[in-house]
Amino acid sequence: MKNCRVSLLLLALAVAALAQTLSSTLDGLVKDSQGALVPNAEVTVTNTGTAQTFRTVTDEKGHWFIASLPTGAYSVAVTASGFKKATAADVKMDAGIPASVNLTLEVGAVSETVEVSGGAEVLVTTSATLTTNLTAEQIRDLPIPSRNATDLLMTQPGS
Repeated sequence: MKNCRVSLLLLALAVAALAQTLSSTLDGLVKDSQGALVPNAEVTVTNTGTAQTFRTVTDEKGHWFIASLPTGAYSVAVTASGFKKATAADVKMDAGIPASVNLTLEVGAVSETVEVSGGAEVLVTTSATLTTNLTAEQIRDLPIPSRNATDLLMTQPGS
């Protein structure tokens, strides 16, 4: 019986480990000041902590998508011929939470920049799920007598 419990616990740990993700997806729409979608705009997403960049181009409907972005803070820059460059700073990506950043381009030279300051609002439109990330300090402060991380599994609903 004890071996069965240990096996179930190990199976639960394996499933939980596979369910963990350290990345997320980022997408958005690029429009002009009149609300028309802008195809073939160049989108550059830069991790502000590591300077790692990801590039893509909007499709014919002005939509862009980048999969598997590591967690962290990002800036998004969009350029297109005949428009000023638009940027959004402080886009926070959390693990497993897809986000959208929509930008509007203004007519002008590419050398001019329209900057969105104060952080871009990330709106999750694909799910009504609420999630959070726990820090090591928050886990350490939990009232678990054994201080064993596997005991956290027993606090999950249905366990």
